[in-house]
Amino acid sequence: SDLAHICNEAALKAAIENCSEINHSYFTQAFERKVLGMKRPPLASYEDRKLTAYHEAGHALVAILTPGADAVFKITITPRGQSLGVTAFTPSESSNYSRKRLLARICVALGGRAAEDLLFDDVTVGAADDLRTVTDLATKIVTQFGMGKSIGQMNYEDNRRKGYGSSERLYSEETAREIDKETQELVDKMYKRTRKLLEDNLDKLHRLAQALLEKETLEKHEIKELLQLEYH
Repeated sequence: SDLAHICNEAALKAAIENCSEINHSYFTQAFERKVLGMKRPPLASYEDRKLTAYHEAGHALVAILTPGADAVFKITITPRGQSLGVTAFTPSESSNYSRKRLLARICVALGGRAAEDLLFDDVTVGAADDLRTVTDLATKIVTQFGMGKSIGQMNYEDNRRKGYGSSERLYSEETAREIDKETQELVDKMYKRTRKLLEDNLDKLHRLAQALLEKETLEKHEIKELLQLEYH
C-alpha cells in the first residue's frame, strides 16, 4: 500500500506539472514526502537552525560510525512533518534484529541528544520522540527478547493478566525493580558510549553541522565526500 501511495503521488506531481513522463525525480519527491513528511517553511531563528543542525548531525554521525546501524541516505534541517529536521535511513533488508543491531539503533536515537549536550551544555525537547524509541527498545531488550544480562532468557512482556481497563503484573516487585534497574543501566551505558563517540569525532560533527547550515540538506554522496568515509 505504501508503494502504491508513492506511485500515485509521483503520477499526481507529474500531471500537475504537465509532464508526460513520471521520471525518477517525481518518485524521489513522493518517497520523501511519504517517509520524511511534508516540507514546512525554513526555521527563522539562526540559533534554532544551528541546534537542529548539530542534533541531526549527531544522529547521522553515530549511525555512520556504529557497526550494525542503518545506513544514512539524507540529512536535512528543513522542517518536515512535525520535525524541525530529519535524518533518513535506508533500513536493512533483514527484519531479524540481533542485540548488536538493537543497541546500534539505541545509540543512533541518542545521537541528537548527546550532540546537544556536548555542544551546547544544555538539552531541548527535540529529543522527545528519540527518547520514546530508546525507552521502547531498551525495555523490549530486557523484558521481551531475553537479551538482558541479569534478567536473562525470560519474557516478561506478556506476563500480565488483562482485566477491564487494567492489567495486573504477574511477577514480583523485586523482579519489577530488577527490570527497571537493568533497563536504566542499559540506556545510561549506551548514552555514555554515544557521547564518547561524538567527543572522539568532534571534527566530523562540526563539519556535518556546518555543511547543513550552509546547504540545509545533504545527500548520501555529499556526506561521504564531506567526511571522507565509506559506509554501507
